[in-house]
Amino acid sequence: MRSKILYFLPFCLLFSCSEESIKEKGINPPPPLTPQKQTVTISTRSAGDGRNDLLGYGYNCLYALADNYKGATNLVIDIDRYINGVGIDPKTKNDVKVPKGKIEVSLAHGDFSQYELYGFSLNDFYKKRSGGLTINSGKYIPWGKIEFTREFDNEISEKATNSFYRVDACINTKRLFFNTFNKKRLKYFLTEDFLFALDNYSAAKIIDDYGTHVLTDIFVGGKMSILATAIEEDKTKNDLVTLTGNILEIIKGNTTEKIKVTNNIKDLSLKIIQHGGAVPIRTQLIKTDEGEIDTKFVSWPEWASSVDIQHSTLIKSDLSHLIPIWEFIEDESKKEEVIQEIRKRSLANSRKNPVQIIKFESFDKKKQPGKCNTIHINTQRGYYGRENNYNHFFSF
Repeated sequence: MRSKILYFLPFCLLFSCSEESIKEKGINPPPPLTPQKQTVTISTRSAGDGRNDLLGYGYNCLYALADNYKGATNLVIDIDRYINGVGIDPKTKNDVKVPKGKIEVSLAHGDFSQYELYGFSLNDFYKKRSGGLTINSGKYIPWGKIEFTREFDNEISEKATNSFYRVDACINTKRLFFNTFNKKRLKYFLTEDFLFALDNYSAAKIIDDYGTHVLTDIFVGGKMSILATAIEEDKTKNDLVTLTGNILEIIKGNTTEKIKVTNNIKDLSLKIIQHGGAVPIRTQLIKTDEGEIDTKFVSWPEWASSVDIQHSTLIKSDLSHLIPIWEFIEDESKKEEVIQEIRKRSLANSRKNPVQIIKFESFDKKKQPGKCNTIHINTQRGYYGRENNYNHFFSF
């Protein structure tokens, strides 16, 4: 047996040298006799996702409320060290023996959940949306505001007196969370990169790279979000809520019906945004001249069945388990600088990189004075930092 191996070894060396000499001469090696057919695999798993998706990552809650993968930043908690109980003291940088942690995983098997929020004005909507997220002083910050400007409506700041209604229809595939949310324990598992940033970065740079909060309890799957806004003549009638609810039922029922836009609703704007799933949303809007919406928005069954673990993205987080980034900062001076930088950014103009709108008009507004509503349909699929966008702007 040994003689056979020794006999075969020179042949391997000869072949290796021959191939190397071919490369040195600038001659490309021959292609394989049976080349494999290349295929493109579409995935909606967000940038940074992997075995634990975005668990332990930083998140910019000024962008969204930890329910949109676009707000994710860099890894803050080292999950491997957490699982193995290998801690590092954030002050001394010495190793610390800490009890081993565990990542809990709960498969949801396509469970459906729905979340709704109504605001009689833009300010009321933002305040309700921000909920219980506050800075140490309890001062109000409009968390999640940037998402609306960049993805839903780049003119939203000009609609202060409008009413707003948002519905998130979620298909859950998995929940991931740490078996403890205690920051006094989790602080021993901060990544080396994050610890270096705390010692060497400015407050602005820390937020740029690691966001405002840390994700410790997340849900992944698919989500379809509807944002409706309009001027309501009588805000006690709940016409905007009813209209949006009817649209969602039509989407889920996969039917085509006419939806009457009541006279109580003026300047209606409607956005639909999709995250997750392997099937792009096909959007079609058929207008009539009587103030009705006649449309088959999407194939809900087709999209819903395409939402699985391989085609999932961040759709929700338990806000009560979010850990503010400043809670991991030992230096009181640096902690205050980070808090002040967050406040500063919350007041800054967030109207950067507005959503591009394609405008189509196919009727004469002069023939219908005062009878003009606007419908915006926007759908998005995000995967590894890429998007397929379908933007339509219709008037009727």
